[in-house]
Amino acid sequence: MSSLQPANLKALEDERCRAMIRADMAVLDRLFSDKLVWTHSSGHVDSKQELLARIEGGTSQYLCICREDEKYVISADAAVASGIVNQQVRLGGIEHSLQSRYTNVWIREGAVWRVVAWQSTKASTDA
Repeated sequence: MSSLQPANLKALEDERCRAMIRADMAVLDRLFSDKLVWTHSSGHVDSKQELLARIEGGTSQYLCICREDEKYVISADAAVASGIVNQQVRLGGIEHSLQSRYTNVWIREGAVWRVVAWQSTKASTDA
């Protein structure tokens, strides 16, 4: 998929979310760049290897991921998805409901699109 369209980016985002919920390591390995920088809303930062180890080991379990208000910016070799994400997660055995604003950066590596950076920030309840 060399030329990326908004519908294709949405499909990639959907695939990423399904794989995170299912802890599908093969799909996550394919979708995440080896250069991945994953910044959680807590401020904790994981590399690809660290994030995959957390998911595979069950330290971080994604139970539900619902995105809304998504916007896409796409160029030849980079794409950004941003919006609001509501997540049900189990972290270290404790369940949490999280609402965050996020920015997810995809880059084209050869003919394949991969996530290179994720940044989430706790959503404000202020008007």
